[in-house]
Amino acid sequence: MHLRIIVVFFFVSYNSHGSAQSLPGNVQYKKGDPVPLYANKVGPFANPSEQYEFYTLPFCAPKEEERKGLHLGEVLGGDRMMKSLYSLPFLVKFTARTLCSYTLQPKEIEMFQRAIDEDYFFELIYDGIPVRGFIGEKKKEIVHGETTAAYHLFTHYIFSISHNGEKILGVRWEHDPFDYLDITDKDKEVDVHFKYSSKWLKPSPGTTHLLGDTPADQEHLQIRWFSILNSIGTVLLLTGFLAVILMRVLRNDISRYALMEQGGDSAMAEESGWKLVHGDVFRAPQHPELLCAVLGNGAQLLCIVLGVLLLALLGVYSHYNRGALLVAALMLLSVTSGVNGYVAATCYAKLDGLRQPLALALSNGLLLAPLFLVGAALNTVAVAYGSSTALPLGTVLVLLLLLALVSLPLNLLGAAAGRALARPLAVPC
Repeated sequence: MHLRIIVVFFFVSYNSHGSAQSLPGNVQYKKGDPVPLYANKVGPFANPSEQYEFYTLPFCAPKEEERKGLHLGEVLGGDRMMKSLYSLPFLVKFTARTLCSYTLQPKEIEMFQRAIDEDYFFELIYDGIPVRGFIGEKKKEIVHGETTAAYHLFTHYIFSISHNGEKILGVRWEHDPFDYLDITDKDKEVDVHFKYSSKWLKPSPGTTHLLGDTPADQEHLQIRWFSILNSIGTVLLLTGFLAVILMRVLRNDISRYALMEQGGDSAMAEESGWKLVHGDVFRAPQHPELLCAVLGNGAQLLCIVLGVLLLALLGVYSHYNRGALLVAALMLLSVTSGVNGYVAATCYAKLDGLRQPLALALSNGLLLAPLFLVGAALNTVAVAYGSSTALPLGTVLVLLLLLALVSLPLNLLGAAAGRALARPLAVPC
């Protein structure tokens, strides 16, 4: 219990960047207290990795841009929160309040049509809770005997907010199905009036938050556990089949070699079959530097996976702690570099390698170099398309400093320890 508290406290303290209020449930409100609602992002529902800032679509935006401070995990996840025009005071109910009214130009109508074609969703953040919904819908209508597509832009948002009298527990979004704007004709201007309503609901006693408590969320969790168990069962079944086949082959070889030895033809038994493995398994590899680098990076990846799973068991990740998984993987990648250097250096010392600098460079770059190249390419594409997943220059510098000041020194220390503690390889044959 104490270990869990320490790990969670350390991780959340780093990840929150001094913004503990970003986690819902940490703030108590009184009736009428303002609760900011931030506009975050939009993107195709079928491709969550393609994200854009909320106001890249022609929604009505505030005149002055006020952005929320983000920690590293939120930036890596593509979050770009900006204060919106919505006003949802605590425990204040209202219906059909006007958000804004303006005229949509043909170019803006075309943008909304493309967003509806690609099934765009939006994400708002209310008291640290993500609120997601869709831009509009595309319906087929029959006009004069011909089937045409009608574009409907949702203009009335309804926020159903759950609370316990002092804290916000959850938020759900829906739209008024009878209140929409037909934007099928993109060649002429059209006036749009956005409205929103606020409903405050009190859940059953004992409810701490809504995410994961609804039947739909429980069904999703059950399906996910079923998939995991199904995958484990499939792997175990295939492993059992393979083990049976290998045992049968091995038993037949042992029986044949026993008969050969009884017949006095032991030389033939040594010239073929799996017994020749002992002559090759301890042979020095042609590229020991590459072999040791692969072993070191494999050990590092194993430690990263185990670390991520351990943090999951400790309850560090949640719906509200945005970007926690990315930060955890990044921190573990840096911290476990010492394991990489130790394993690679130990292996190389056992093989009596003479090119230590090359082995050290390979152990450092075998994993990081491909990650850097792929990340740089993806970030370049994101910048070219104006995606919110594009990392700012400051974040890129932070990542590079993290690798240079944490990952590299730990790798060098691990390598030095590995060389100092390595023992000669005792080959049995």
